[in-house]
Amino acid sequence: MSDRIRVSNQWCDLEAAVVHELRSYRALTSDYKALQELMEMMCPQVTTQIKEISTHGVGTNTGEAKVFATIEMRDKLRRDLEALNDRLQGIMAMTKMLPADEHSVIVRRYMLGQRMEDVADLTFVSRAKCWVLHGKAIRRLAKVWTVLDGSGQF
Repeated sequence: MSDRIRVSNQWCDLEAAVVHELRSYRALTSDYKALQELMEMMCPQVTTQIKEISTHGVGTNTGEAKVFATIEMRDKLRRDLEALNDRLQGIMAMTKMLPADEHSVIVRRYMLGQRMEDVADLTFVSRAKCWVLHGKAIRRLAKVWTVLDGSGQF
């Protein structure tokens, strides 16, 4: 029994995590744009409220509380935007480390949301070759992810 070779699922788990992260790219991009729009709507509101308080004096507790709550919310949104941006940039940086053919397959499949058949046609390779490139890219990303950052985030 002790002579058996034991196979680890570690690489399978890492590859699944990489695919999950890549699949989340478009949703993260959408969330980022929505947060940006919310920030753009909020910032003029905060400026207007600060001007109103300075015009009416500092004694209005309700007005001050609203302004401070809005400023806190704006600051939280900024932190959330920065975190999303860091995650998106991390995903892009990891994919840029791939050879050109693998990079093209991964970007088209996950960032642009194209079907694998369309990816194969657009990159002028057979569907089988496209799947091979995809597999190599995922394995390569899993290895790089482990070396650069074992925490499970790009």
